[in-house]
Amino acid sequence: MNLAIRYGFQPHVAGVTGKQAITLGTKAAGLGGVALFAVIFYASGIPRVQRDVLQRVPFLGSYFVNEIPPEDNTSWDRSGDEQSSKLAL
Repeated sequence: MNLAIRYGFQPHVAGVTGKQAITLGTKAAGLGGVALFAVIFYASGIPRVQRDVLQRVPFLGSYFVNEIPPEDNTSWDRSGDEQSSKLAL
């Protein structure tokens, strides 16, 4: 019986083997995905983020479109309003 231990060369880059790189990459991708979700979740209330980022996501973009009904769209300039012109006379 040959019980001698046979050592062989294990390829590596800066001491990191292929198996370690795959494990590290998988963990980093998972944490990066969670971090990206957290940033988007916390920033989803900012109108600029809604327009520039979230409205461009397929199937979810229509959820972030904020249309103001015409009756709620009040203007500060009421020069064309009949009541304000009567008050000015």
